[in-house]
Amino acid sequence: MRLLNWILVVFLSFAVQMQAQQKSIINSGDERKIAVADKKIAKGDAIVDKKEKYTRQIEAIDAEGKSRSGKVRRLQSKSNKIIVSSASFYKEGYGKKYKTYKKAVNKGVSKNALQQHTLDLMHKAGKDYKRGRKLRRKLNNLSDANRAAAMLLEANEVEARAVETLIKAAVNYKPIEIASESTTALIQESEVGSADTLAMAPEPVILKEVPPTLSMAGVAEMDSIAKLDALPNMDSTMVLVAKPDSVLTPTDSILPNKVTEPLLSDATEPAAETKEIAQVYFTVQFVADRKAMARERLTQLYDGPFEVLEHVADGWYRYSFGEFSSVNEAKVMKIRSGVHGFVVAYLNNIRISIKEANEIMKNQEVLNPTNF
Repeated sequence: MRLLNWILVVFLSFAVQMQAQQKSIINSGDERKIAVADKKIAKGDAIVDKKEKYTRQIEAIDAEGKSRSGKVRRLQSKSNKIIVSSASFYKEGYGKKYKTYKKAVNKGVSKNALQQHTLDLMHKAGKDYKRGRKLRRKLNNLSDANRAAAMLLEANEVEARAVETLIKAAVNYKPIEIASESTTALIQESEVGSADTLAMAPEPVILKEVPPTLSMAGVAEMDSIAKLDALPNMDSTMVLVAKPDSVLTPTDSILPNKVTEPLLSDATEPAAETKEIAQVYFTVQFVADRKAMARERLTQLYDGPFEVLEHVADGWYRYSFGEFSSVNEAKVMKIRSGVHGFVVAYLNNIRISIKEANEIMKNQEVLNPTNF
């Protein structure tokens, strides 16, 4: 008895942990969508339950031991037609539930590296779901209710298994902590403002060490003064003040869209010029049109965690998602999003080829070996 109680306690604690882990990536909006999907599936179950009266009649005939195969076939046909009539509810319910869990898990994938076990579960769920959708397409072309009913029940079983596997992926979601490679990092809150107004806003700034023996000309060549993660709709810059003992001090500038040159304490020394870094990024383009597209339409095509970007050139409106630092990262996110698209590259928001983008980034790594 004690052993049984101990097993029960362990099982309950594990269930609580699983539920808490799942809620870490399932938000309230996802829960509402899952509830709607469950209602659709419940409606399908309610329709299928109506076949029970035919099932009881068939069982009664079998119990009598009489040979009434013709009537049994007719009753089975009526029963299977009822099952087939529930197809639309199951299709919508399982589809909505699967996509909701997939989107939730993909949000975690886009922000963290995941354990291989979680990725394997996602792959397995995807295979089952595709198989279930294939079965549903086949049964739509069947006129035989008996075959269609069997195929529908199989599709339900396969897609239910896909959803359960995704739930396991959500429960087993564990981000892998990746240690920072930079030797020195400083996160500070910088002031962002204009000549008339000054607003305080947190902005992460990463400063890298400069050897004491490095000249100001070397600082300009290395182009590693500061690396800023810009806030939305705001432009911020950093000013470096070089003292005679070569100690660099970060200060904030209140002038937007302008990079201030380093100031020297000795007026006779020439000011070192800062070198602008080419902003190269990769993104996944999923649609293009001759006119601007409504947000609702874009959401139908892509409704993921990354920001949708709009690029207008040559009379075309091109839409993509994400700004990635490598081609491989963009390709991985394209596959995981399930969106039909392709990877493109931009230099300062101007479209360039993938080859040119890779060459520019390679050259930047050569000139700036300390930039990570």
